[in-house]
Amino acid sequence: MLALTKEAAEAVETIVAQPETPDGAVMRIAGGGAGANGTGPAHELELSVVEGPEDDDVVVQGLPISVEPTTVEFLDDKVLDAEVVDGGVQFKLYQQPEEGLPEEDGGDADGGEEPPS
Repeated sequence: MLALTKEAAEAVETIVAQPETPDGAVMRIAGGGAGANGTGPAHELELSVVEGPEDDDVVVQGLPISVEPTTVEFLDDKVLDAEVVDGGVQFKLYQQPEEGLPEEDGGDADGGEEPPS
């Protein structure tokens, strides 16, 4: 399942908690197709704040995030990170390390326990 760093989780919570955002809003991650990034193929993702998850979306437990079904497999071994840049939030996606994430850095986004080493 997609994991989030502490910074990414806080950024998502802050974004969906804005006064102009409707109650129950989530950040939806959807596939935007494939392209090239200058060094090879790239998978484009679209992040948007929506009123709620679509009926077939996968909801990340404990966070206001939903993922389009066709994008779940791609994100299964990824980590979403966030950084504040020039007053806005920049999200970055990384490959999860094989040994898993330490709990203080976000751990498992679905609230499950890390497998024993």
